[in-house]
Amino acid sequence: MTFQFANCLVFPAHNKLEIDGQSIKIEPKIMQVLCFLLRHQGQVVSREFIAQSLWPDTVVGLDVITRAIFELRKILNDSAQSPQFIETIARKGYCFIYPLEQKSVAEGSVDCLAESYESKSFFKWPLFVTLSVAVILIVVVVGFFLTRYDSDRQVHQFRSTLLTHSDSQVEMPALSPSQKSVLFIQSFPENRFNQIFLMDLQTNKKVALTEQDAIYRFPLWGASGKYIYYIKCIKRDCQLIQDNIESREKQVLFSRGEEITSFDISPLEQEAVLDVIEGENQRLALLYFDKPEPLYMELSDGMHRMPKYSLDGRSVFFVTSTSNSYTVLNQYHLADGVAEQLNSDFHSILSVEPMSDNQLWISGKLDGRFAIWSMSLGSKELEKVIDNHSSEYQSQLSSANNGTFNLVYKNWHRNINVEQYGLTDYPQMLNSDAIDINAIYSPETKTFFSVSNRSGSFEIWLHKANESQHKANESQQMTRLKANSLGQPLLSQDSKQLAFLNKKSAFSELTILDIESQQLLMSYQVPVNTHLLEWSNRSETLYVSVLEQKQYTLAMIDLSNGKLTKLAVNAGGFVKEPTDGNGLIYVDMSNGQLMRTNSLSETKRIVDLLSLNVASIPRGLMLTEQWLYYVVLVDEGPRVMRYELSSSEVSLYAQLPKGSVVTQIGGKDKPFVIFDRRIEDESKIILLESEYD
Repeated sequence: MTFQFANCLVFPAHNKLEIDGQSIKIEPKIMQVLCFLLRHQGQVVSREFIAQSLWPDTVVGLDVITRAIFELRKILNDSAQSPQFIETIARKGYCFIYPLEQKSVAEGSVDCLAESYESKSFFKWPLFVTLSVAVILIVVVVGFFLTRYDSDRQVHQFRSTLLTHSDSQVEMPALSPSQKSVLFIQSFPENRFNQIFLMDLQTNKKVALTEQDAIYRFPLWGASGKYIYYIKCIKRDCQLIQDNIESREKQVLFSRGEEITSFDISPLEQEAVLDVIEGENQRLALLYFDKPEPLYMELSDGMHRMPKYSLDGRSVFFVTSTSNSYTVLNQYHLADGVAEQLNSDFHSILSVEPMSDNQLWISGKLDGRFAIWSMSLGSKELEKVIDNHSSEYQSQLSSANNGTFNLVYKNWHRNINVEQYGLTDYPQMLNSDAIDINAIYSPETKTFFSVSNRSGSFEIWLHKANESQHKANESQQMTRLKANSLGQPLLSQDSKQLAFLNKKSAFSELTILDIESQQLLMSYQVPVNTHLLEWSNRSETLYVSVLEQKQYTLAMIDLSNGKLTKLAVNAGGFVKEPTDGNGLIYVDMSNGQLMRTNSLSETKRIVDLLSLNVASIPRGLMLTEQWLYYVVLVDEGPRVMRYELSSSEVSLYAQLPKGSVVTQIGGKDKPFVIFDRRIEDESKIILLESEYD
């Protein structure tokens, strides 16, 4: 049986679509998702609902739904920004919005569903029971199970339960020792202050424990379950408070005009470890409740954060970010005051939580992907417990700290889009529901090059708008680097090559990519804090700025051998070779002047950037024969201004949305602006429960 909508014929039994006479094979799961959306035409359905309805007895991650929607939009030449068929409803799900004729629904969609599902009955009993329980408890049970092994090789299965909705701004959960309730912080858009709430896991009822009168951070349970502890800050003045959960009597344990970013309470509740910011330093301090002053730990250089006591209280786990961009997990032994390095493999660590006496939970980024891991303190081996979708992250882990394997954590989703001002040709598949950033546009080829983690890790992507309305836009992944972090690609003057930086722990890797063949031509190691500025006119060298000891140095890299040559100190941010090839135009960062130097090393000031309040943004300047385009940051959002060189007159060129980050000002006759804009950040609290096999 076939059916049709718009110019698309659907053949469910053959997993095939026919669009304008062109036959397209699709995966079975993608066909099932399409049929499900058609069956619910005009209705908003969540990813969880789709997965549970289609595959109630199968382990399926929500990223399967996201990828199916992405592929369907690509095949149907649909756009998430201006949808014709599939609309994304923020924080709720998807809706098939194209109107279907009665004939299509009656004769096509039912057969489509019958052939796609293993059962011909749409409402299956497990789904009915699940939804009934969800209504009663207001808890959505996400149907996936994960396995891992403890030190005795016992198999655990983990069931994930959604405790809060994605439209609530929640964070910093803490599971009680009895595992019957959870503390968390909730923020409110209309108020800069937040509140601490207590949720009963049996009824899902929540009550506020504080007023909206301060910034509260990291509520924690004491091991006895009698007291909770939290940080209360007004501006940078912070207090550590002990709160009796029954009598609500409060005691200030520590008060200082310093910012406390996190802390932990010892198992015996007789001391705390504080993460304190002092000026530009972030230090750890031990606070004994019977002593007035904290004792700072003697640690190596770096930013030390996220302290956590071991279950026996004999040591403290913490994370260090070093000056050369290493992320190191450490264990500080309290008896002898010695810190031991446990792991330096992670690109970043978001949270650490004791799992047992000899294991840790770790939420972090490794090999380009975020996940929750377990680590053996004996063998130091890592095992992935929870993988994530490309735009989702797990952080702020909390367990009952009693040797059980139950866990609550914050799951948050971030969506950043690439947007533009001044262009008419704009590829629809440029953005996804993940992070799409750092784009650069080539007017000659009408092509965007961007950095995206839609495939899991960060990669370079190519996006090209097709001039024909009957052909889909071209969007393809150009690299397979599995990178943790990629800088903005830089297009050569002849539009044939891309240069970009892949930031490692101890260095950055400069890579040159041939656009036509998509082959990596060469790569060189450069200092970790290197920033690409511009290609030379003949594409033989790259101009860069290097940050060393809080000072930028303008340099160039010879692409034939990778040699870095320093040109000027206290310079960078912008560089351009004049069209006559005589000298160089650059920013003198010591006094904020745009300068030009000639072959005789004579310098001349072009513009005083400080007087124009020019924002220091990489590639946020464009200089033409007549104009200087630049960015000014104001409360309403970035403004792109233009300064006429002959008259010194200043005028507004473009007002960008609030929160935008400019990544390129380009074009000469008709300038355009490319910028990143955060679409949404949403967070949910999830309970992970363990069951033995």
